[in-house]
Amino acid sequence: MKWSLWLLVAVMCVAQLVSGCATSPGGINPVSPLKAGTNITTFSNLALEVQADSGVTLSPTDKERISRLLR
Repeated sequence: MKWSLWLLVAVMCVAQLVSGCATSPGGINPVSPLKAGTNITTFSNLALEVQADSGVTLSPTDKERISRLLR
């Protein structure tokens, strides 16, 4: 009886952790107003490239991390 109770508690904890991931879609927060005549529904893909200014060094790992945060 004791093991089945611990198993139930463990399963419930894992179920709560897993069910909380990606429950809501990402949001869009524009940083400036759209130009007149711009139709954002025509875009279907987003391509990001992370670049550093001169004098700033970023490792490939840092660039990938920043890219993932933006996506």
